[in-house]
Amino acid sequence: MLQDFLTTGQKIPFFSMKEYLNDQSSIPKDIVSPRILTQRSLLVLGGPPKIGKSDFLISWLVHMAAGVSFLGMTPK
Repeated sequence: MLQDFLTTGQKIPFFSMKEYLNDQSSIPKDIVSPRILTQRSLLVLGGPPKIGKSDFLISWLVHMAAGVSFLGMTPK
């Protein structure tokens, strides 16, 4: 999606706080529940260096690919 904006020269859409608070859009379907990762969303995993972010992410992805819950997060 971002690539489309970059190649066409379009501006990336944004919402004001008022528009965001008044948004009545339906909640997107969960990929990882509850509401951790939804369709067409972005997840940022951050933290200090050498704290285990990569190990955590690899373990999480292996569990999700196998269809197994991980720390209460269930793949759909």
